[in-house]
This record gives sequence, C-alpha cells and structure tokens, in this order.
Amino acid sequence: HLTGGYSEEKAKEDEYLVHFGGNGYTPIDRVVDYALLRSAEVTIEKGYRYFQLVDDKYERIPKSNDTGYSTVIVFLPYASNRIKFFQDKPNIEGQKIYEAQEVIDQLQQKYNLLHKENAQPTAEYRVNTASKP
Repeated sequence: HLTGGYSEEKAKEDEYLVHFGGNGYTPIDRVVDYALLRSAEVTIEKGYRYFQLVDDKYERIPKSNDTGYSTVIVFLPYASNRIKFFQDKPNIEGQKIYEAQEVIDQLQQKYNLLHKENAQPTAEYRVNTASKP
C-alpha cells in the first residue's frame, strides 16, 4: 500500500475492505475521496447499489527512502474503508448510506476524472490506481 494505488479484499459475503494509498504529493483529502470512489466502484462491481462505511480510517504512513547520500522519511497518505453492501437503501438510524453511482458521478466530476469524448477515467486516476498490490 505504500507505493500508491488501491486494493480490496473480501471481509464477509456483503462486506469488503477497500484501501487507497497516495504518494508523497497526494493530499490526504484526495486519498480519502479516492478510497470512497473505489468503495462505490466495488459496490457496483459486486452487484449492489448502496453501501455503508462500517469503519474508515486515514493516516500518513512513514516510508524511508535512501537517496544514496542520505535517508529521507516521506509520509504517504493512506485511507481504508470497511464497507457493507445493500441492494435496497436501508434505514439505519444515525448512519450515512451512500448511493454508489451518485458517489462515482460526484467524485469523477470533482476531480475531472473522465474524458468527455469517451467517458474513460483520466490518466491521473489510472496512474493513482494502477499499482494495485
């Protein structure tokens, strides 16, 4: 997770863990948003429409780089979501339920992640998500 990109793993039949890590130049709020975006994508990929963040965390993870002359510590932003899927929108007191396609649409627009002519993710999102561990 330290090199950037995303990964996900099945926790239960209707729950997944979604991880997203940025590089030393990625703002933490973008990493949190990209983890949420990937959570929405996984929801749709698994055949569901809604999801809930059961647990989420974000942090900066130290990584040392040896430059040959000195060792530099870089703090890489990292976000992790545990999500639970729903086909129909549940009414859970005090819990935000996300509509997956709405999250995708909003975050792709916010970060200009789609090319208008062919509706494919831009190079920035592909690069940030390509190094899937």
